[in-house]
Amino acid sequence: MSAVELNLDRLEPGSSALEFDTVLVREDQVLQGHAVPGFSVAVSGELEVDNLDQKILVYGTFSATREMLCDRSGEPFDLEYPVELEILVLRTPGRGSDADLGQEVGEDDNWVIHQPGGVVDLTDALLEAVVLEEPQHVVHPDHKHLGPLSAGEDGSTTPDEDEDEIDPRWAALKQLRDDESDDSGPVRN
Repeated sequence: MSAVELNLDRLEPGSSALEFDTVLVREDQVLQGHAVPGFSVAVSGELEVDNLDQKILVYGTFSATREMLCDRSGEPFDLEYPVELEILVLRTPGRGSDADLGQEVGEDDNWVIHQPGGVVDLTDALLEAVVLEEPQHVVHPDHKHLGPLSAGEDGSTTPDEDEDEIDPRWAALKQLRDDESDDSGPVRN
């Protein structure tokens, strides 16, 4: 497993860039008695790092590529999507003692890390951001313009060949059109 790290002792004053292109792995977990499967994700991009004396702000948008299942077909495919991230590293102890040093999520859902020096591991923050930015409705690009899907006897899915279902509000108009096409001559009053 690779990690994305920031060395606070070698950080230049002002703004700089943190470039990365790696694969991160989140292990299987048990949360509140429920098994949560792990995953691996390819992350790449460049984050801005602002060294502001006693605090460092790491922010920006990077790219995540993960294997997902298509909601329409159930087939796995690699989905690439943008992920926004903001991390605040405070060089001074947060709550007055060394026991309070560590990572936390701030009130505004940004990561806050209390660490006076050394190497800061940003991997957990990146993995959390990847999960939070994951699209809710995932459809393979080849399936976006297909009509409704039908399940076959073997469980495979194929596009329906039937005409799309008509909105009930238009059903009466369709009936008029069908009735007109059944008449062979002009309508007389």
